[in-house]
Amino acid sequence: MKTLNRSALALVLAAATLPAQAEIELAGDALRVYGKVHMSLDYLDSDVSESEYNSPRPAYGDKYADNTFSVSSNSSRIGFRGLYPVNDTWNATYQLEQGYNLDSGDGEWATRNSYLGLQADWFGEVRVGHHDTPFKDVGGMIDELGDTIGDRRAIIGAGAAIGNTMNARVENMILYRRGIPLGDSELQVSGLYSTDAGGNSGSPDDNNDRVASVGAMWGLGPLTLGAALEDWTDIRGGGDARGARVGAEVTFGNFIAGVLLESIHATGAARSLDREAFGLKLAYDDNVNKLVAQLHAADEYDDVDDSAAYMTSLAAFRKLGGGLSGYAALTRTANDDNAAYQGVDGGHGDELGTGFGGSPVAVSVGAVLSF
Repeated sequence: MKTLNRSALALVLAAATLPAQAEIELAGDALRVYGKVHMSLDYLDSDVSESEYNSPRPAYGDKYADNTFSVSSNSSRIGFRGLYPVNDTWNATYQLEQGYNLDSGDGEWATRNSYLGLQADWFGEVRVGHHDTPFKDVGGMIDELGDTIGDRRAIIGAGAAIGNTMNARVENMILYRRGIPLGDSELQVSGLYSTDAGGNSGSPDDNNDRVASVGAMWGLGPLTLGAALEDWTDIRGGGDARGARVGAEVTFGNFIAGVLLESIHATGAARSLDREAFGLKLAYDDNVNKLVAQLHAADEYDDVDDSAAYMTSLAAFRKLGGGLSGYAALTRTANDDNAAYQGVDGGHGDELGTGFGGSPVAVSVGAVLSF
C-alpha cells in the first residue's frame, strides 16, 4: 500500500487556499479535499416581550434577539476523504470532516461526518464513526434552504418546547449502505445503529442512549422518493422517540416541487416531539438563478391544545462563478399559544429562539463558496 509523502501532507495544509472547484484531488483517489465557506448577515427578532427578553427561559436566553443584526458562519466546513484498494475486491474508505465558525474561530476536528469504512461493489459499504442518520438524510431531501435562516429543522424533527432534536449526527455508530440496481434506476438503502448517540470518548458507551435508523431512496428520471424510520432511546436524557418520514420530489423543466411527511411518537422529556409535521417546497432553477418558497408545519403535540406552528420561507440565489453564490432570504415562524418553535434552527450558525406564542422573523443576505 502506498503511503502519503511529505509533499502531499503539505498540500493538505494548504488546501483551503486553493481555487474553488467541485473537489480537489491531491493524491488520486487516496486523498481528496472538499469544503464550503458560508457566511451571512442577518436581521433577527424573537417577538418576545421586554420582560421575557430580560428574563428568558433557561437555555434560550442567548437565542433571543430584539431587532438585532448578526454575522453568522453557517455549517462552514472542510473535509478530507479517500479510498485505498485493499485487494481486487475490497477498498478501505475514510472521511474526516471539520466544521468551523469563521465568525468566532471555534471548531474541533471530526465534528461532522467522519468515519473509517470498507467497501466492495457486490457488498456495498460499512462505515464506523460519527455520521448523519438515514432519518436525517430523508428529512433533507426536499430542503432547498438547508443551513440558511429557512432551514427545515426549525419544524421538521423539532419539538414545540425543545427545538431541533431528531435530525442527528450520532456518535459511536455503524452504518451500512448499498445501491441496488433496478433497471434504469437505483435503490439506495441504508441502516445505522449507534451504541451511544451522544457519548464522549474515554468512557464506555452508554447503551441506554442508543439509536437505530433505516432509510431508502429511489430515483427514476425526474422523480425521487424517500422513506425512513428511526428509534431513539433516552433522547433528551429521559424520553424515547420513534419517527417515520416519507418524501417525494419531482422536477419538471426548470421547476422543482417536493413534499415531506413526518410522524413522531415520543415520551418523557421528548414529549413535545409527539406530533405530525409536513413540508412543501416549490423552486425555480435555471442553473444561474434559483427562487425558492417553502412551508413547514407541525400539528399539536400529545393532545396539548394550541401547540401547533407553521414556518414560511422565501429565498433567491444567484451563482456568481467559481463556486461562489449569493442569496437573500426571509423566514417567519408562527407559533400557537403553547408552542415555541424557533425562528431559525438547524444548520444556521446563529439560532433564533422565541417564547410561547411568539412569531420570530429573520431576514438574511449571504454568500457560499464551495470547493
